[in-house]
Amino acid sequence: MIGRSMEPLLASGDKVRVVPAIYQSLNNLPYGTLVLYLDKRSSTPIVHRIVGKGRECLYEKGDRANNVSYVSFRSIVGTVTHRKRDELVTELSIPLGWRVATFLRQLGIR
Repeated sequence: MIGRSMEPLLASGDKVRVVPAIYQSLNNLPYGTLVLYLDKRSSTPIVHRIVGKGRECLYEKGDRANNVSYVSFRSIVGTVTHRKRDELVTELSIPLGWRVATFLRQLGIR
């Protein structure tokens, strides 16, 4: 990883494990899921969190960022499931707050 937009969860130098997008229904991913996508201008790999959904895109942002942007489904490489920092591998689950937000959205409460 390069950059600070997902600190402290992900830091420069961390390695991540990715489940390829072809094995997932991207429109059904819960809010809070970490996705790896390729930047549309530079093709740089970026990991951010899903904060919303469109018909053919996901809205995403870094944990340290204030701005939200969208990424098309075809730019998404996959979902991030684990982080390796030094020699320690950690499973990255969706935080409780994001799980609650997903549940409330399913009920129509925003």
